[in-house]
Amino acid sequence: MNNFGSLYTYELKKICKRRLVCVTLGIMMLMLVLMYLVGPLTETWTMFDGEKDIQMKGYEYAVYEKEKAQKLAGLKIDDALLEEVKEAYSGVYKEHLDDSLSVNMLVSEATDEEQKDFIQKRLQYDQIYLFVSCVTGNYNSVHNMTEDALYQIRENQYQERETGLRLSKQEKAYWAEQDSMIEKPFTYGYVGGWDKILDEMMMLNFMLILTIGICLANVFSEEHSRKTDQLILCSKHGKNVLQYAKLAAGATFGLGCGIIFLGFMVICALGIYGADGFDVAFQIAFPNCARNMTIGQMVLIRSAIFLASSILYSVIVMSLSEILKNGVVVMGIMLGAVYFTLLFNVPYEHRAFSQLYNLIPIRLLSGENAADYRLTQIGNLFFTNYQSGLILYLFISLVLIMIVNRCYKRYQVSGR
Repeated sequence: MNNFGSLYTYELKKICKRRLVCVTLGIMMLMLVLMYLVGPLTETWTMFDGEKDIQMKGYEYAVYEKEKAQKLAGLKIDDALLEEVKEAYSGVYKEHLDDSLSVNMLVSEATDEEQKDFIQKRLQYDQIYLFVSCVTGNYNSVHNMTEDALYQIRENQYQERETGLRLSKQEKAYWAEQDSMIEKPFTYGYVGGWDKILDEMMMLNFMLILTIGICLANVFSEEHSRKTDQLILCSKHGKNVLQYAKLAAGATFGLGCGIIFLGFMVICALGIYGADGFDVAFQIAFPNCARNMTIGQMVLIRSAIFLASSILYSVIVMSLSEILKNGVVVMGIMLGAVYFTLLFNVPYEHRAFSQLYNLIPIRLLSGENAADYRLTQIGNLFFTNYQSGLILYLFISLVLIMIVNRCYKRYQVSGR
Protein backbone atom coordinates (compact mmCIF):
# COMPACT_ATOMS: atom_id res chain seq x y z
CA MET A 1 0.00 0.00 0.00
CA ASN A 2 2.90 2.32 0.81
CA ASN A 3 4.34 1.60 -2.61
CA PHE A 4 1.07 2.62 -4.22
CA GLY A 5 0.92 5.83 -2.19
CA SER A 6 4.46 6.79 -3.12
CA LEU A 7 3.94 6.02 -6.80
CA TYR A 8 0.56 7.81 -6.81
CA THR A 9 2.08 10.96 -5.29
CA TYR A 10 5.00 10.85 -7.71
CA GLU A 11 2.74 10.40 -10.77
CA LEU A 12 0.42 13.20 -9.66
CA LYS A 13 3.36 15.56 -9.16
CA LYS A 14 4.75 14.51 -12.54
CA ILE A 15 1.46 15.44 -14.24
CA CYS A 16 1.10 18.78 -12.47
CA LYS A 17 4.70 19.86 -13.07
CA ARG A 18 4.64 19.41 -16.83
CA ARG A 19 5.10 22.70 -18.65
CA LEU A 20 2.28 21.85 -21.09
CA VAL A 21 -0.08 21.27 -18.16
CA CYS A 22 0.83 24.58 -16.49
CA VAL A 23 0.36 26.50 -19.74
CA THR A 24 -2.95 24.77 -20.52
CA LEU A 25 -4.37 25.40 -17.04
CA GLY A 26 -3.22 29.01 -17.20
CA ILE A 27 -4.99 29.58 -20.52
CA MET A 28 -8.17 27.88 -19.34
CA MET A 29 -8.28 29.89 -16.11
CA LEU A 30 -7.79 33.08 -18.11
CA MET A 31 -10.69 32.09 -20.34
CA LEU A 32 -12.85 31.42 -17.29
CA VAL A 33 -12.02 34.84 -15.86
CA LEU A 34 -12.87 36.55 -19.16
CA MET A 35 -16.08 34.56 -19.65
CA TYR A 36 -17.57 34.59 -16.17
CA LEU A 37 -16.04 37.58 -14.42
CA VAL A 38 -14.62 40.30 -16.67
CA GLY A 39 -17.36 40.10 -19.33
CA PRO A 40 -20.42 40.30 -17.07
CA LEU A 41 -18.84 43.03 -14.94
CA THR A 42 -17.64 45.28 -17.75
CA GLU A 43 -20.39 44.93 -20.36
CA THR A 44 -22.82 47.86 -20.57
CA TRP A 45 -26.61 47.59 -20.61
CA THR A 46 -28.90 50.37 -21.80
CA MET A 47 -32.38 50.49 -20.32
CA PHE A 48 -35.17 52.96 -21.17
CA ASP A 49 -37.31 53.70 -18.11
CA GLY A 50 -39.96 55.67 -20.00
CA GLU A 51 -38.21 59.02 -19.70
CA LYS A 52 -34.51 58.52 -20.42
CA ASP A 53 -31.89 55.93 -21.25
CA ILE A 54 -30.07 54.53 -18.25
CA GLN A 55 -26.57 53.06 -18.67
CA MET A 56 -25.71 50.20 -16.36
CA LYS A 57 -22.70 47.95 -15.96
CA GLY A 58 -23.33 44.24 -16.02
CA TYR A 59 -23.29 43.84 -12.24
CA GLU A 60 -25.58 46.84 -11.73
CA TYR A 61 -28.05 45.48 -14.25
CA ALA A 62 -28.01 42.05 -12.55
CA VAL A 63 -28.76 43.71 -9.20
CA TYR A 64 -31.54 45.75 -10.80
CA GLU A 65 -33.16 42.65 -12.32
CA LYS A 66 -32.79 40.80 -9.03
CA GLU A 67 -34.48 43.59 -7.06
CA LYS A 68 -37.39 43.67 -9.52
CA ALA A 69 -37.83 39.91 -9.32
CA GLN A 70 -37.64 39.90 -5.52
CA LYS A 71 -40.74 42.11 -5.39
CA LEU A 72 -42.62 39.32 -7.17
CA ALA A 73 -41.02 36.45 -5.24
CA GLY A 74 -43.52 34.32 -3.38
CA LEU A 75 -46.46 35.27 -5.60
CA LYS A 76 -48.53 32.50 -7.17
CA ILE A 77 -48.74 32.65 -10.96
CA ASP A 78 -52.52 32.47 -10.89
CA ASP A 79 -55.49 34.43 -12.23
CA ALA A 80 -54.94 37.32 -9.80
CA LEU A 81 -51.34 37.89 -10.90
CA LEU A 82 -52.14 37.33 -14.57
CA GLU A 83 -54.82 40.04 -14.35
CA GLU A 84 -52.22 42.47 -13.01
CA VAL A 85 -49.89 41.59 -15.89
CA LYS A 86 -52.71 42.07 -18.42
CA GLU A 87 -53.37 45.51 -17.01
CA ALA A 88 -49.70 46.42 -17.17
CA TYR A 89 -49.47 45.27 -20.79
CA SER A 90 -52.80 46.70 -21.95
CA GLY A 91 -53.19 49.65 -24.33
CA VAL A 92 -51.40 50.34 -27.57
CA TYR A 93 -49.26 47.22 -27.38
CA LYS A 94 -52.27 44.95 -27.40
CA GLU A 95 -52.78 45.84 -31.04
CA HIS A 96 -49.10 45.87 -32.00
CA LEU A 97 -47.65 42.77 -30.34
CA ASP A 98 -46.90 39.92 -32.71
CA ASP A 99 -45.51 36.41 -32.32
CA SER A 100 -42.35 37.26 -34.23
CA LEU A 101 -41.55 40.52 -32.43
CA SER A 102 -40.11 41.30 -29.04
CA VAL A 103 -41.25 44.10 -26.75
CA ASN A 104 -38.09 46.14 -27.26
CA MET A 105 -38.59 46.16 -31.05
CA LEU A 106 -42.01 47.77 -30.61
CA VAL A 107 -41.10 50.69 -28.35
CA SER A 108 -40.39 52.97 -31.29
CA GLU A 109 -43.90 52.45 -32.67
CA ALA A 110 -45.63 54.29 -29.82
CA THR A 111 -45.77 57.98 -28.94
CA ASP A 112 -43.60 59.36 -26.14
CA GLU A 113 -46.45 59.36 -23.64
CA GLU A 114 -47.49 55.83 -24.61
CA GLN A 115 -43.92 54.65 -24.24
CA LYS A 116 -43.54 56.19 -20.80
CA ASP A 117 -46.83 54.80 -19.51
CA PHE A 118 -46.28 51.34 -20.96
CA ILE A 119 -42.67 50.93 -19.89
CA GLN A 120 -43.20 52.07 -16.32
CA LYS A 121 -46.04 49.56 -15.95
CA ARG A 122 -44.47 46.63 -17.72
CA LEU A 123 -41.12 46.91 -15.91
CA GLN A 124 -42.89 45.71 -12.77
CA TYR A 125 -44.13 42.52 -14.40
CA ASP A 126 -41.74 41.75 -17.25
CA GLN A 127 -40.49 38.54 -15.56
CA ILE A 128 -44.04 37.13 -15.42
CA TYR A 129 -44.67 38.31 -18.97
CA LEU A 130 -41.57 36.45 -20.14
CA PHE A 131 -42.65 33.34 -18.21
CA VAL A 132 -46.05 33.32 -19.92
CA SER A 133 -44.42 33.91 -23.31
CA CYS A 134 -42.01 31.03 -22.66
CA VAL A 135 -44.87 28.65 -21.86
CA THR A 136 -47.03 29.64 -24.82
CA GLY A 137 -44.37 30.63 -27.36
CA ASN A 138 -46.47 33.71 -28.11
CA TYR A 139 -45.61 37.27 -27.08
CA ASN A 140 -49.25 38.33 -27.42
CA SER A 141 -50.76 35.54 -25.31
CA VAL A 142 -50.64 37.50 -22.06
CA HIS A 143 -53.63 39.63 -23.12
CA ASN A 144 -56.12 36.79 -22.98
CA MET A 145 -54.41 34.31 -20.67
CA THR A 146 -56.08 32.67 -17.70
CA GLU A 147 -54.62 30.39 -15.05
CA ASP A 148 -56.40 27.30 -16.37
CA ALA A 149 -55.40 28.03 -19.96
CA LEU A 150 -51.75 28.66 -19.03
CA TYR A 151 -51.27 25.38 -17.19
CA GLN A 152 -53.25 23.46 -19.80
CA ILE A 153 -50.95 24.78 -22.54
CA ARG A 154 -47.95 23.74 -20.45
CA GLU A 155 -49.38 20.25 -19.94
CA ASN A 156 -50.18 19.89 -23.64
CA GLN A 157 -46.65 20.85 -24.60
CA TYR A 158 -44.89 18.32 -22.40
CA GLN A 159 -47.39 15.65 -23.52
CA GLU A 160 -46.53 16.48 -27.14
CA ARG A 161 -42.91 16.04 -26.15
CA GLU A 162 -43.73 12.60 -24.76
CA THR A 163 -45.38 11.64 -28.06
CA GLY A 164 -42.37 12.85 -30.02
CA LEU A 165 -40.07 10.78 -27.84
CA ARG A 166 -42.28 7.72 -28.41
CA LEU A 167 -42.60 6.91 -24.74
CA SER A 168 -44.15 3.68 -23.51
CA LYS A 169 -47.27 3.59 -21.33
CA GLN A 170 -45.12 2.94 -18.27
CA GLU A 171 -42.93 5.95 -19.03
CA LYS A 172 -45.94 8.21 -19.57
CA ALA A 173 -47.45 7.02 -16.30
CA TYR A 174 -44.16 7.70 -14.49
CA TRP A 175 -43.98 11.31 -15.70
CA ALA A 176 -47.70 11.90 -15.13
CA GLU A 177 -47.12 10.96 -11.50
CA GLN A 178 -44.06 13.23 -11.32
CA ASP A 179 -45.96 16.18 -12.77
CA SER A 180 -48.92 15.61 -10.45
CA MET A 181 -46.60 16.15 -7.48
CA ILE A 182 -45.52 19.59 -8.72
CA GLU A 183 -47.34 22.34 -6.85
CA LYS A 184 -49.60 24.38 -9.12
CA PRO A 185 -50.02 27.24 -9.63
CA PHE A 186 -46.27 27.81 -9.56
CA THR A 187 -44.79 30.16 -7.00
CA TYR A 188 -42.51 32.70 -8.66
CA GLY A 189 -38.98 33.24 -7.37
CA TYR A 190 -35.78 34.78 -8.65
CA VAL A 191 -33.37 32.09 -9.91
CA GLY A 192 -30.91 34.16 -11.95
CA GLY A 193 -27.71 32.78 -10.42
CA TRP A 194 -28.74 29.12 -10.52
CA ASP A 195 -30.15 29.45 -14.03
CA LYS A 196 -26.84 30.95 -15.18
CA ILE A 197 -24.97 27.94 -13.77
CA LEU A 198 -27.18 25.52 -15.69
CA ASP A 199 -26.81 27.52 -18.90
CA GLU A 200 -23.01 27.54 -18.73
CA MET A 201 -22.35 23.96 -17.64
CA MET A 202 -22.27 22.56 -21.17
CA MET A 203 -19.64 25.11 -22.27
CA LEU A 204 -17.66 24.41 -19.11
CA ASN A 205 -17.73 20.71 -19.95
CA PHE A 206 -16.31 21.48 -23.38
CA MET A 207 -13.38 23.32 -21.76
CA LEU A 208 -12.90 20.42 -19.36
CA ILE A 209 -12.58 17.91 -22.22
CA LEU A 210 -9.92 20.03 -23.91
CA THR A 211 -7.97 20.45 -20.67
CA ILE A 212 -7.98 16.77 -19.77
CA GLY A 213 -7.30 15.73 -23.36
CA ILE A 214 -4.21 17.94 -23.55
CA CYS A 215 -2.87 17.32 -20.05
CA LEU A 216 -3.31 13.54 -19.76
CA ALA A 217 -2.64 12.39 -23.31
CA ASN A 218 0.99 11.54 -22.46
CA VAL A 219 0.50 9.80 -19.11
CA PHE A 220 1.18 6.37 -20.62
CA SER A 221 2.42 7.20 -24.11
CA GLU A 222 5.49 9.15 -22.99
CA GLU A 223 7.06 5.96 -21.64
CA HIS A 224 7.03 4.60 -25.18
CA SER A 225 7.96 7.83 -26.97
CA ARG A 226 10.91 8.44 -24.62
CA LYS A 227 11.87 4.76 -24.78
CA THR A 228 11.88 4.35 -21.01
CA ASP A 229 9.26 1.60 -21.09
CA GLN A 230 11.85 -1.19 -21.02
CA LEU A 231 13.34 0.14 -17.79
CA ILE A 232 9.98 0.85 -16.15
CA LEU A 233 8.21 -2.38 -17.07
CA CYS A 234 11.01 -4.61 -15.82
CA SER A 235 11.08 -2.87 -12.42
CA LYS A 236 9.50 -4.38 -9.30
CA HIS A 237 6.13 -2.56 -9.57
CA GLY A 238 6.31 -1.66 -13.25
CA LYS A 239 3.52 -3.94 -14.48
CA ASN A 240 1.32 -4.00 -11.41
CA VAL A 241 1.11 -1.12 -8.95
CA LEU A 242 2.38 1.55 -11.32
CA GLN A 243 -0.49 1.35 -13.80
CA TYR A 244 -3.06 1.85 -11.03
CA ALA A 245 -1.04 4.70 -9.57
CA LYS A 246 -1.02 6.38 -12.98
CA LEU A 247 -4.77 5.89 -13.44
CA ALA A 248 -5.53 7.16 -9.94
CA ALA A 249 -3.28 10.19 -10.39
CA GLY A 250 -4.83 11.03 -13.76
CA ALA A 251 -8.37 10.63 -12.42
CA THR A 252 -7.49 12.84 -9.44
CA PHE A 253 -6.09 15.49 -11.75
CA GLY A 254 -9.20 15.39 -13.96
CA LEU A 255 -11.53 15.57 -10.96
CA GLY A 256 -9.48 18.43 -9.55
CA CYS A 257 -9.82 20.36 -12.81
CA GLY A 258 -13.57 19.72 -12.76
CA ILE A 259 -13.90 20.99 -9.18
CA ILE A 260 -11.82 24.11 -9.91
CA PHE A 261 -13.69 24.95 -13.13
CA LEU A 262 -17.13 24.33 -11.66
CA GLY A 263 -16.31 26.06 -8.38
CA PHE A 264 -15.01 29.16 -10.13
CA MET A 265 -18.08 29.39 -12.36
CA VAL A 266 -20.48 28.88 -9.43
CA ILE A 267 -18.76 31.57 -7.36
CA CYS A 268 -18.89 34.04 -10.26
CA ALA A 269 -22.53 33.25 -11.13
CA LEU A 270 -23.81 33.49 -7.57
CA GLY A 271 -21.61 36.48 -6.78
CA ILE A 272 -22.94 38.48 -9.74
CA TYR A 273 -26.52 37.22 -10.11
CA GLY A 274 -27.26 36.18 -6.52
CA ALA A 275 -27.92 32.90 -4.74
CA ASP A 276 -31.66 33.46 -4.26
CA GLY A 277 -34.12 30.77 -5.33
CA PHE A 278 -32.31 27.51 -4.55
CA ASP A 279 -35.60 25.98 -3.38
CA VAL A 280 -37.73 27.48 -6.19
CA ALA A 281 -39.42 24.98 -8.52
CA PHE A 282 -37.35 24.09 -11.59
CA GLN A 283 -40.40 24.99 -13.70
CA ILE A 284 -39.76 28.72 -13.14
CA ALA A 285 -36.66 28.34 -15.31
CA PHE A 286 -37.97 25.48 -17.49
CA PRO A 287 -41.81 25.80 -17.42
CA ASN A 288 -42.70 22.83 -19.61
CA CYS A 289 -40.55 20.28 -17.77
CA ALA A 290 -42.31 17.51 -15.83
CA ARG A 291 -39.49 16.81 -13.37
CA ASN A 292 -40.56 17.27 -9.76
CA MET A 293 -37.55 19.10 -8.34
CA THR A 294 -36.24 22.52 -7.39
CA ILE A 295 -33.72 24.40 -9.49
CA GLY A 296 -31.17 23.83 -6.72
CA GLN A 297 -31.65 20.08 -6.96
CA MET A 298 -31.16 20.25 -10.72
CA VAL A 299 -27.92 22.19 -10.22
CA LEU A 300 -26.67 19.52 -7.79
CA ILE A 301 -27.59 16.70 -10.18
CA ARG A 302 -25.85 18.28 -13.15
CA SER A 303 -22.85 19.17 -11.00
CA ALA A 304 -22.55 15.49 -10.03
CA ILE A 305 -22.72 14.54 -13.71
CA PHE A 306 -20.12 17.18 -14.56
CA LEU A 307 -17.68 15.89 -11.93
CA ALA A 308 -18.34 12.25 -12.86
CA SER A 309 -17.62 13.14 -16.48
CA SER A 310 -14.25 14.58 -15.45
CA ILE A 311 -13.23 11.15 -14.13
CA LEU A 312 -14.65 9.43 -17.22
CA TYR A 313 -12.72 11.74 -19.57
CA SER A 314 -9.54 11.12 -17.61
CA VAL A 315 -9.89 7.35 -17.87
CA ILE A 316 -10.75 7.55 -21.59
CA VAL A 317 -7.74 9.75 -22.38
CA MET A 318 -5.34 7.56 -20.39
CA SER A 319 -6.75 4.40 -21.95
CA LEU A 320 -6.20 5.79 -25.44
CA SER A 321 -2.74 6.90 -24.36
CA GLU A 322 -1.79 3.33 -23.49
CA ILE A 323 -3.54 1.68 -26.45
CA LEU A 324 -2.35 4.11 -29.16
CA LYS A 325 0.96 5.07 -27.52
CA ASN A 326 0.79 8.50 -29.16
CA GLY A 327 -0.29 11.60 -27.22
CA VAL A 328 -0.90 13.77 -30.28
CA VAL A 329 -3.30 11.23 -31.77
CA VAL A 330 -5.16 11.02 -28.46
CA MET A 331 -5.63 14.80 -28.35
CA GLY A 332 -6.89 14.76 -31.93
CA ILE A 333 -9.40 12.02 -31.17
CA MET A 334 -10.77 13.87 -28.14
CA LEU A 335 -11.12 17.13 -30.03
CA GLY A 336 -12.79 15.38 -32.96
CA ALA A 337 -15.19 13.55 -30.64
CA VAL A 338 -16.25 16.85 -29.06
CA TYR A 339 -17.11 18.48 -32.37
CA PHE A 340 -18.82 15.33 -33.58
CA THR A 341 -21.17 15.23 -30.58
CA LEU A 342 -21.93 18.93 -30.96
CA LEU A 343 -22.76 18.71 -34.67
CA PHE A 344 -24.25 15.24 -35.05
CA ASN A 345 -27.66 14.26 -33.75
CA VAL A 346 -29.49 10.92 -33.71
CA PRO A 347 -33.25 11.09 -34.51
CA TYR A 348 -35.65 9.91 -31.82
CA GLU A 349 -36.95 7.28 -34.25
CA HIS A 350 -33.83 5.24 -33.48
CA ARG A 351 -34.81 4.91 -29.85
CA ALA A 352 -31.98 2.82 -28.37
CA PHE A 353 -29.13 4.54 -30.24
CA SER A 354 -30.58 8.01 -29.67
CA GLN A 355 -31.14 7.42 -25.97
CA LEU A 356 -27.62 6.08 -25.50
CA TYR A 357 -26.09 8.87 -27.60
CA ASN A 358 -27.78 11.54 -25.46
CA LEU A 359 -26.11 10.12 -22.37
CA ILE A 360 -22.77 11.46 -23.58
CA PRO A 361 -21.82 14.03 -20.89
CA ILE A 362 -21.60 17.07 -23.16
CA ARG A 363 -25.12 16.32 -24.44
CA LEU A 364 -26.57 15.25 -21.11
CA LEU A 365 -25.54 18.60 -19.62
CA SER A 366 -27.41 20.58 -22.28
CA GLY A 367 -30.65 22.29 -21.30
CA GLU A 368 -32.83 20.33 -23.73
CA ASN A 369 -31.99 17.05 -22.02
CA ALA A 370 -34.07 18.11 -19.04
CA ALA A 371 -37.04 17.28 -21.27
CA ASP A 372 -35.69 13.88 -22.34
CA TYR A 373 -38.23 11.66 -20.58
CA ARG A 374 -37.00 8.33 -21.90
CA LEU A 375 -36.33 5.94 -19.01
CA THR A 376 -34.05 2.96 -18.68
CA GLN A 377 -35.89 -0.03 -17.24
CA ILE A 378 -34.11 -2.77 -15.30
CA GLY A 379 -36.65 -5.22 -13.94
CA ASN A 380 -39.27 -3.19 -12.13
CA LEU A 381 -36.96 -0.22 -11.65
CA PHE A 382 -36.91 2.88 -13.85
CA PHE A 383 -33.92 5.21 -14.15
CA THR A 384 -34.02 8.72 -15.60
CA ASN A 385 -31.38 9.84 -18.10
CA TYR A 386 -29.38 11.56 -15.34
CA GLN A 387 -29.34 8.42 -13.18
CA SER A 388 -28.53 6.24 -16.19
CA GLY A 389 -25.69 8.57 -17.17
CA LEU A 390 -23.97 8.30 -13.78
CA ILE A 391 -24.26 4.50 -13.80
CA LEU A 392 -22.98 4.30 -17.39
CA TYR A 393 -19.95 6.52 -16.66
CA LEU A 394 -18.95 4.27 -13.76
CA PHE A 395 -19.38 1.14 -15.87
CA ILE A 396 -17.37 2.51 -18.82
CA SER A 397 -14.60 3.67 -16.50
CA LEU A 398 -14.29 0.20 -14.92
CA VAL A 399 -14.28 -1.52 -18.32
CA LEU A 400 -11.56 0.81 -19.63
CA ILE A 401 -9.46 0.26 -16.52
CA MET A 402 -9.61 -3.50 -17.12
CA ILE A 403 -8.62 -2.99 -20.77
CA VAL A 404 -5.67 -0.81 -19.76
CA ASN A 405 -4.65 -3.41 -17.18
CA ARG A 406 -4.64 -6.14 -19.83
CA CYS A 407 -2.77 -4.06 -22.41
CA TYR A 408 -0.22 -2.82 -19.90
CA LYS A 409 0.60 -6.25 -18.53
CA ARG A 410 0.80 -7.93 -21.93
CA TYR A 411 2.86 -5.24 -23.60
CA GLN A 412 6.26 -6.41 -24.72
CA VAL A 413 9.05 -3.98 -25.52
CA SER A 414 10.15 -4.55 -29.09
CA GLY A 415 13.69 -4.19 -30.31
CA ARG A 416 14.77 -0.73 -31.38
